[in-house]
Amino acid sequence: MTQEIANILEKIGLDKFAAVIIDSGSNLQVARWLTHEAYPYILDLWCVAHTINLIASDFCELDSLKVIIANCDSILSFFKTSHIAHGYY
Repeated sequence: MTQEIANILEKIGLDKFAAVIIDSGSNLQVARWLTHEAYPYILDLWCVAHTINLIASDFCELDSLKVIIANCDSILSFFKTSHIAHGYY
């Protein structure tokens, strides 16, 4: 993976990169470290959106949150299908 990142950086041009954003997998953590060693002036960042998605999916597995999500879904379904609610809001 590190070699692929290096190939892309050099093919496009090192001067066109300010940062490289990589997922947080264990193999990619090594690639982040090695890329930072080779190109210390290019920031190596984690993908925050992927991290938030992983955390949110873990929270959705909790039984107490499943009930809240089901209740919210019921409320949303009501407002999507209710002509009176559409007229009022």
